[in-house]
Amino acid sequence: MGGCALSRSKVLIPLIARLKDEGDIEGLVDILFHEESEVFRMDAAKALGQIDDAQVVQQLVTALKRDPDSGVRCEVVLALEEQSRVGCVIARFLRECGRYAVVEFEDWESAALDPLVEALEKDPKSVVREQAAEVLGRRRYKPAKEVLARAIEESQIDDLHWCMVDALAKIEKGRIRDPLLSNPKENDPRVIRITAYILDKLKNTPICTLLAIVQKNAREVWKRKWAALLLKKARSKESKGAAVEALQ
Repeated sequence: MGGCALSRSKVLIPLIARLKDEGDIEGLVDILFHEESEVFRMDAAKALGQIDDAQVVQQLVTALKRDPDSGVRCEVVLALEEQSRVGCVIARFLRECGRYAVVEFEDWESAALDPLVEALEKDPKSVVREQAAEVLGRRRYKPAKEVLARAIEESQIDDLHWCMVDALAKIEKGRIRDPLLSNPKENDPRVIRITAYILDKLKNTPICTLLAIVQKNAREVWKRKWAALLLKKARSKESKGAAVEALQ
């Protein structure tokens, strides 16, 4: 059994590399859809992401919806991210050259990223939803804002929650609506992690809003610790006063 797997590896690894170099979309898609081993399906998805051809996108979207393995779907998400970059770069280049027929290339980007918005809502595995959120945040894909905001409000306090908060913050360029921060669903001590995150990333969030989160969710010792950190960040008299009051 092990020898058979090793033998297949010796065949498939160089085959996938050759198909990628030759731009053989059909050959890679065949492996992605029909290979039994999820490892080689992942390799095929990664290779497809590196081929600059719009027809790759639909094949990857199909795999995202159908492949039973979450690891493969995560790799497909990353491949779609690569495809979205291609469309964006080409559209930007054409604009800079004074050519305005760029709609098809902008559509290329949305065709690659819209399925990730759907995966964020519907994929059964949180690891895939996390990967989709990370990509949407990195690409600062504004059409994902509404779905991310709704998912944050409805989610439990877990790694997926923080991943979506991070993605939305990147899209909003550091501005995030206070209700998403000041009304957490659970009285979970881990909620204080968002305060540390905000201190680093969300520069435009009022200090008083951060203090409200700490007061509502942290144990007494954590309230003092985070109030002290917030005091260092405070600029206005109001913010400093609120932080000092929380320390007392």
